[in-house]
Amino acid sequence: MKNFISKLKNNLVLKKIFYWGIVSFLFLYTFSIPAFSGRTGWYIISYFLMAAFAGCTFVYTFLYTHFKINRWLILPASFMLFAFLGTAFYSHAFVGTSGKIGWTTLLLMFLTLIIFYYAFVAIENKKIILIAIIAAFLVFAFYFAYVYRDKIIHLQLSSERIDIYFDNQNTIGFYFAIAYALSLYIGLFYDKKIELLFLIPAFIFFFLGFFTGSRAFLISVVVGSVVILFFKLRKHKIIFLVVFGCMIASFFILINIPQLAFLKDQFDRTIYTIFGIGNSKVDTSTVQRAVWPGYAFYLGGRNLIFGYGVNGFSIYSGVGTYAHNNFAEVLCDFGLIGLVLFNACLLIPFILSFKPKDKYLYLVSILFFVYFIRSFFGVVYYSKETYLVLALLFFLTKDCKLPEFKRAIKSEPTNNSYDEVSI
Repeated sequence: MKNFISKLKNNLVLKKIFYWGIVSFLFLYTFSIPAFSGRTGWYIISYFLMAAFAGCTFVYTFLYTHFKINRWLILPASFMLFAFLGTAFYSHAFVGTSGKIGWTTLLLMFLTLIIFYYAFVAIENKKIILIAIIAAFLVFAFYFAYVYRDKIIHLQLSSERIDIYFDNQNTIGFYFAIAYALSLYIGLFYDKKIELLFLIPAFIFFFLGFFTGSRAFLISVVVGSVVILFFKLRKHKIIFLVVFGCMIASFFILINIPQLAFLKDQFDRTIYTIFGIGNSKVDTSTVQRAVWPGYAFYLGGRNLIFGYGVNGFSIYSGVGTYAHNNFAEVLCDFGLIGLVLFNACLLIPFILSFKPKDKYLYLVSILFFVYFIRSFFGVVYYSKETYLVLALLFFLTKDCKLPEFKRAIKSEPTNNSYDEVSI
């Protein structure tokens, strides 16, 4: 048996097959997340691709890599544990088996994070990883464009947003926001001029994202663009201000195009609802996003340790849906400890990226800020693309150490000399 395994390890052809198998299934599974996950019947394809992806990753890791556990992965693992505890303690309050099903789904997402992480470790080449992810979302973008071809060709977003063919419109919009940020990052931060071509898929993701009618998409895109441009042009402040001004002008031009009137109407109703400015109608979606998070924080405060379990806000509040704010939802569902653990999954990689050693650590900050803003507009803890991004963050920072914040203190003079002491 040992000789057989040894032969497999020394078989370079087999190694290449499994290596490119991981890359291929990374592409296919990433494509399947927005394309099939939210559709009845089609999700089976996503599960099959996940199993194949996991199988290739496991075999390659076992045969050709030195397995190492990233200590920071204990954060999402601990979050899963507290999700289970809260759900188990309050399962009697859930209708049927929704609590168990919800926690099982969350467990599968955690396993997805682990698969993604060790697939990234196996591939190792960061550029190949990013290109595979962008290519997967680009193929989905073409699929999306085909399904909504009539609306897109005629720019028909004047009175209503697209229907839910794939998944919730805000979720699809955020897939495009992430793909936009990754494409813009490669286009601007890589050295070869040919890589400027990645600005083309960035534009495609930006354009198609409009048709989701998602305000969260637009805000996430703006935040991602500002952070990317800050890192790229931080030494050229005037150029940064000029580009930033052009972005703002372009934004107002786009939302005032008659064919995209639905977006402008959404923003008008939001401003009127919050500030009472203008002649628009009250936006019920904005009211919900203002009221439900507060209700979720209130419920979370009443059960501060473990929360009410998966979907706890939906059940205990009586509103039948999520709180439209990830901070409030996680506090309500999993308590204060769950809130700290989940947000630490984003915050720790961000802290590890301080004093960047290479250009890839800029991407960690970009994704952190995009997700931080996103958390105010929706619930991300059970979104599959969240665990893809978390795996990417942990991978990019796997060799980083927490920065040591030191300060130098000068001691009192002795014999007309000064000794510098570092604490």
